[in-house]
Amino acid sequence: MKRNYEFSAFVLAMASVFVMAMPQDASAQGYLKALPKAAKNFTRVGVISGYRAAKGYDNAVRNARLNSNLNRQARLSHINNGVAVGGVKANAVNVLPDTSKNKTKKTGVKRNPKAKQAKVEAQKKKDVLDRESLYARAISALLDDKNKEFVSLIRRSSDAQYAPAQYAYAMSNLERCEGHERDKWLELVRRSADAGYGQACAYISALYDWYGSEGNFENNKDSAYVWARRASDLGSKDGHLLAASYAFERGDTLQGVKYMERAYAYEFRLDSLYTEYYGERSLNYCLVYYEDTHSCASWLAPDMYDNLLSWRVLNAKTEAEHQACYDLAQYVSDELFTSYSSLVLANYCMGFGNLMPATPEGVVMHLEEASEVIPMATAKLADCYYAGYGVERDSVYALSLYRDAAERGSAEAMYMLTFLYNDAECYDSVREWGMRPELADSADIQYVVGCSYYNEEEYKKSIDYFVRAAEGGNVYGKWMAYVVYATILCDEDKAFEYVRQAAEAGYPDAMNDLAICYLNADHVDRDVAKALQLFGQAKDAGYLPAYNNLGCVYYAKKSEYGMKPDRKRAARYWYEGAEKGDPNSMFNYAECQIKGKYGVAKNEAEGYGLMRKAAEAGSENAVIFLNMEGK
Repeated sequence: MKRNYEFSAFVLAMASVFVMAMPQDASAQGYLKALPKAAKNFTRVGVISGYRAAKGYDNAVRNARLNSNLNRQARLSHINNGVAVGGVKANAVNVLPDTSKNKTKKTGVKRNPKAKQAKVEAQKKKDVLDRESLYARAISALLDDKNKEFVSLIRRSSDAQYAPAQYAYAMSNLERCEGHERDKWLELVRRSADAGYGQACAYISALYDWYGSEGNFENNKDSAYVWARRASDLGSKDGHLLAASYAFERGDTLQGVKYMERAYAYEFRLDSLYTEYYGERSLNYCLVYYEDTHSCASWLAPDMYDNLLSWRVLNAKTEAEHQACYDLAQYVSDELFTSYSSLVLANYCMGFGNLMPATPEGVVMHLEEASEVIPMATAKLADCYYAGYGVERDSVYALSLYRDAAERGSAEAMYMLTFLYNDAECYDSVREWGMRPELADSADIQYVVGCSYYNEEEYKKSIDYFVRAAEGGNVYGKWMAYVVYATILCDEDKAFEYVRQAAEAGYPDAMNDLAICYLNADHVDRDVAKALQLFGQAKDAGYLPAYNNLGCVYYAKKSEYGMKPDRKRAARYWYEGAEKGDPNSMFNYAECQIKGKYGVAKNEAEGYGLMRKAAEAGSENAVIFLNMEGK
C-alpha cells in the first residue's frame, strides 16, 4: 500500500526534536529507517526554527513523492539488475531516473490525428444538432402559444450562432422596438444573412427598397435586387417573390418568370410539410412554417403569380402546356383569389386551348368572380347575358353591364355600346362612347361614328371618319368613302381610289362597281376581261346584281364591248340570278320565257308570273313591261 508522506511543516519540525531527544538504540534506528530519506536528512539539522521547517516542506514533499514512485516502479518491474519479485532493492542506484543521453524513448499510446479530427467533427455535429433542436422546440412553442418558452429557446439557439434562430430572435425584438433600439437587432439580421440564411437576405432586400435609411440600409434598388437574387438562390420564398418583382419592374420578363417558377415549386414543398402540423414537427417544417407566417413579401404574391400565369398562357402551344396553365390558374384562384386567374379559367371553360368541352355555366361563374375587379371580365359577362350564353338572355341587364364596364375603362365595353346604340339609332350615345380616346385607334368605331353623322346627313363630318376608318383598314369605311365622294361630294378621282381599295379588300359591291369602271373605261382603260372577272368575283361573294350584269355583257352586241355575244350564256346567268331573287335577273329571264328566246322554252304563264314577281321586288323595267302589255 502506498504511504502518504505529506506531513505538515509543524509535524516534521516536532518529529525532528523528538528524534534528537531519543536514545540511539535499536528502536530509534528502526524509526529512522521507516522515514523517507529526505525526512532523515531533515532531522539531522537539529532543532530548527519553525520558519525554516516550513520553507523546507515543499522540497521534502516533492522528493518524498519522487522516491516513493520510483521505489514502487522498481518493485513492480522485472529488470536485470537484481530486483526480486517482491520488490527488494538490490542496487539503489538503479532506482533513480536515467539522465544519460542514450536513454530509450518512453513508450506509450500514439495519438491518431484523424481520430482527433473525427472527434472534433463529431462535436461540431452535436453542437449543430443541439442548436437546431433548440430552434425546432422554439417554433413548436410558438405554435402552441408558449411565448416565454419561445423567447428563451430561440435566444439560446441564436447565441449558438444558428442563422435561422438569429433571424427569428431579431424579428421577435424588432416587432417591439422603435428608433435606434432597432439597430442592434438589424445587425443581428445582417449576421444571419451573412451566414447564408435566405429569409434574412430577403428582409435586407426589403430594407434597401421599402424602408430606406433604417439602420445602415439606405434606399437602393440595385442593392435590393442583389440581396433578393441571393435570397432566391438560397431557397427563400420571399426571395423568389422579391427577385421576380424587381425583374418584372426592369422589364426582364424571362428572369421574372424564372424566379416565379421557383416560388411555385416552393408551394408544393409547403403542402407536403404542413401535414406535420398535428404530428411530429420536424426542423424543416419549423423553418418553413416560420418563413411562411413571418413573410415580408407575401403581399407581392397575387400580382407575381398573375404575371407568371399571363406569360404561360401567352406561350402555351401544346395540350400539356395548356394543362399546366389551367392547373396554375386553379391553384392561384383557390389560394390567392386573384381575378385574373378566374378570367383565365373562364376562357378555358369556353374551350380555349381545346383542353375541355365548353361549359357555359362555368364561364359565367368564373366571369362573375373576376368581374368585381377586371372590367374586361364584366364586358364578357355582358356578352353572355346579351347572347344568352350560360344564362337566360337579358339584353337590358347586358346593357347595364356594358355601361358599368365602360365607365371602369373597358374598351371592349365601349366598343359594344357604340354598336348597340348605333343599331338603336341613338346617335348621340354612339358619339359619346365611340369618340373616347380608348377607341381612337379602332377603325371599326371610326366607321360607326361616320355612319352616325351620315345618317343625320352631316356628310362633311361623316367623310372624315370614313377616311380614318379606310386608312385603318376597315373595308366598310373604304366603301362609304367611295359612296360619299361619288354621289355627294362629287370627287370622281377620290371616289375611284376608294372603290378600287374596297374591291381589292374583297367588298362585293365595290368589285361590281369597279368592273363597271373597267367596262366603261371610267378612270381606267377599258378591259372587258377584267370586268368579267370582277363581276364573277362579286357574284361568287354573294352580290346578286352581278348575275344580271354578267348576262348583260354576254348579251350585248359586239360593237358595244368588242366581243361576240353569247346570249344562251346570258340567259343562264339571268336564270341563276332569278333563282336567287335578283329583280333585274327575274325581269330578263321572264322576258326570255314569254318570247321563247335564247334557248329558253316558251312559257307565257310562267314568264308573266315571274315578271310580276320582278315588279314586286322593285324592278322598274318589269313594271313598265307589264303596263305596256296591259298585264
